[in-house]
Amino acid sequence: MVRIVLFTALYKRKCIHGKRLIGIRENMEVELYCCYSLPLRNFLYENGLRYKLAALNPNSQKLFWVYVKDKKLNTLLDRWSANK
Repeated sequence: MVRIVLFTALYKRKCIHGKRLIGIRENMEVELYCCYSLPLRNFLYENGLRYKLAALNPNSQKLFWVYVKDKKLNTLLDRWSANK
């Protein structure tokens, strides 16, 4: 599991009491799951889950898929583990 903090780009909006524009920065914590198993990736795909990013590990040169951790992913991972 990988944990990162994403910062959205500064965006501008009008102030409620005037025409002055202000910049707002939101930060959001997102947990990610890295999958190195092609059979697991296929299982997740067959159950309606899509990865957000595919990448090559620079050390091992192995392909992996990155998913955002959520309730659906956790449920599918539990099912995968129970069937192993």
